[in-house]
Amino acid sequence: MWINPSDYGQYELTPLAGCWNEQPNQQSWMFALGGQNFTPPRAYLPSPGFFSFAVPSAHLGQLVFVFQPRAAGGPREFFSGAQIPLNRWTHVAVTFDDSGCASGSTV
Repeated sequence: MWINPSDYGQYELTPLAGCWNEQPNQQSWMFALGGQNFTPPRAYLPSPGFFSFAVPSAHLGQLVFVFQPRAAGGPREFFSGAQIPLNRWTHVAVTFDDSGCASGSTV
């Protein structure tokens, strides 16, 4: 997909695409952009915290892919190596081969 962020979101992640289920062992995924992780009063409302486990440290502007496998175990998180620039169109993609490896790319 092509993205052109004008700012980084106020919560830990800004979803770009996904099909997420909070239930353990229900396969789901989320492709997102790392946010500023503000709390009130800097954020309008508190974050629901759905992805606070996935972004324990600062990943501002990085691509984040979170995958919850069907098999036992917790979600897996993968991060891009570079920050997505603001106010510039960037093509982003992620692939996952179900063996635990994810790769992301930017152009």
